[in-house]
Amino acid sequence: GTTLTEAALAKDGGSCSTLPPDLNCTPEVLSCLFHKPETRLSRRRRRLQPSASVAEAAEGGDAGGAADYESDGDDWAPADGGEMEDETSVDEGAHADALVSGAPVAAPLQLVAEPQKVAQIKIGYAKVAKQVDIKGLKTGVWELLQDVDSEARKAGAVQVSFQEVLQQLPSKVEASQLPDVSFAYCFISLLHLANERGLEIADDKDRLSDLRVTMPR
Repeated sequence: GTTLTEAALAKDGGSCSTLPPDLNCTPEVLSCLFHKPETRLSRRRRRLQPSASVAEAAEGGDAGGAADYESDGDDWAPADGGEMEDETSVDEGAHADALVSGAPVAAPLQLVAEPQKVAQIKIGYAKVAKQVDIKGLKTGVWELLQDVDSEARKAGAVQVSFQEVLQQLPSKVEASQLPDVSFAYCFISLLHLANERGLEIADDKDRLSDLRVTMPR
């Protein structure tokens, strides 16, 4: 057999053979609520009820065989038969252990309603940057203004219609760049020319969709 030395016996002998201190904790203390020491909990077993198969067998007159019973479970209630202020259902297992130890019992989850979502709206925005030769567009607009102005002078007109200039713009712009040329680019080119060439721009009182351009004399 194994023989322990005196040093090993002196080191571990006292702790191994000594019982833990008695805290005088009785079972009654464990059955009391932590926040209500005057209230004790006791198990109250419900009456056993025969299962559906036993009830059918009894109706048919078959008394033989083992009787099957189903229990509704165990309830916890105050030992004095009174009613608790807080109605809390306690089951065997984690909830019973929580009440005995004084830990709070988790309440059923109250989930928040799903927020209203905004419908997805598809916007036809440009995914590729437009490449427009603004310098060449300005040159083409200026040449067309001069051509239209010369024809307007022959007819005795003083102002030039900007819509007539835009209608002849495809003859001055390359076909590859024409789909990217918008009215905004043309208007920006007109503003640059008005600043550089001294043009006068006014609205058309008869047609709100047109502009009247006065060339310098």
